[in-house]
Amino acid sequence: MTEDRIKIKLPEEFLSAMEGLLSEEFEDFLESYEDKPKKGLFFNLKKARPETMAKLIDEWKLEPVPGTEGWGYIYDGEAVRPGKSPYHDSGLYYIQEPSAMIPVMKADIGPGDRVLDLCAAPGGKASQIAQLAGLLVANEFIPKRSKILSSNIERMGYDNVIVCNAAPSELSEAFPAYFDKIIVDAPCSGEGMFRKDETAVAEWSIDNVDRCIKRQREILEEALKMLKPGGRIVYSTCTFEPYENKWQLRRFCDIHADELSLKEFETLYPHSFPGEGQFYGVMEGSMAGESQIHGAMRVSMSDEEAASGAEALSGPEALDVKDDLCVPYAQGTQKDIADKNDGIDSELCFDEKELKRNLNELKQRMKASGIHVLRCGIEEGQSIVGKYRAKERYEHSHAEAMKGGIPLLEGYADLIDEGLALRYLSGESLRLSDMPEGSHKLCAKEGEELRVLYDGYPLGLAKLSGGVLKNKLPKGLRRLG
Repeated sequence: MTEDRIKIKLPEEFLSAMEGLLSEEFEDFLESYEDKPKKGLFFNLKKARPETMAKLIDEWKLEPVPGTEGWGYIYDGEAVRPGKSPYHDSGLYYIQEPSAMIPVMKADIGPGDRVLDLCAAPGGKASQIAQLAGLLVANEFIPKRSKILSSNIERMGYDNVIVCNAAPSELSEAFPAYFDKIIVDAPCSGEGMFRKDETAVAEWSIDNVDRCIKRQREILEEALKMLKPGGRIVYSTCTFEPYENKWQLRRFCDIHADELSLKEFETLYPHSFPGEGQFYGVMEGSMAGESQIHGAMRVSMSDEEAASGAEALSGPEALDVKDDLCVPYAQGTQKDIADKNDGIDSELCFDEKELKRNLNELKQRMKASGIHVLRCGIEEGQSIVGKYRAKERYEHSHAEAMKGGIPLLEGYADLIDEGLALRYLSGESLRLSDMPEGSHKLCAKEGEELRVLYDGYPLGLAKLSGGVLKNKLPKGLRRLG
């Protein structure tokens, strides 16, 4: 069998389907499973200074990810460990599989856009979006994953993001025709995870493909309800199954031909693009009042075809469409949707004051709809009256410390030495007398709260007391070991 030539034991049904889909490219695809998984990161351009980026690109021998316009890079996971560097904890970059960076680049997000990342955990695509958008709602349905999402947004220091935990149907009820751009990184059968995660191989089955197809369809229906006329939905998965990908979108656009057109789609395979594999499709909503249908090939399929994972994997007969660039599909009228958006500016002003006001208005609407909000912009600290003193003091939050660009405190300790930064990140309090000369810069007064930095980038907070930097890093964020 062909799978005997590779280390990973791939399901026979999967191999048969891929051979039918890729034909002459199948051998190249199979050989890619003998290679190491590709590692990647993209920089936080709201924090990273050009000289720091240039230094890391050189020292880590980073290679650009095509199509990411200087954001995304590939690194050798055996030679360097970016996740171990204090730069990671400072939110200077996000570690993400290279091909997963492409869908957001296709969304054409601008600084005035309201964007929804509907299935956002753990936060890779959301962290890309937040650098481009005026305002981002990052949602995750699974509570445990939504907490990871919230933590990653805090680490990156974004102030224009609301993180919530809701079902897509709950959001669509609260935000009809509201978002300019919507990212749907849909739950899928995970075939693009096979090379780096053998658990994904073990969990793969035709029945699971079938369940994913149905779930994706439900999510897309809710996403469309939230799209403004003329807006854009970018759908992505990390699987190669056409019935979860291009046929899912073609069917969806066929059903909603008066509202939506399929503009572009592509499957990024591990043998032809650096990464583990990703599919993206770009759909655009019609403008209200338009009824124009462009002459294009209409490809539709029955409910039975779309719902059947077994049929989707039945071999070359079902998978003989190999075009990975779609012609314009259909464009039509956007159905009228009742306006529930009173009270929130249709034209957002994204200076700090207006951003906070818009975020708070969104938060109130979510709470009124019973939607759980985990994070709204930058979480503020609190005023405290001491037990033995009447004078009120303000204690800053970790989120305030992580936001770059605005000095929130005059006092700081800049840990130039990586070893000191790692000790701080493990939860240690640092004694000034033990810190070598030239390993840090200090600008603080005895008894005051101060920022802790690494090479000028935020790590957290401390308090200077008795010649000691008393660590105020939240316990859940401290490194173990």
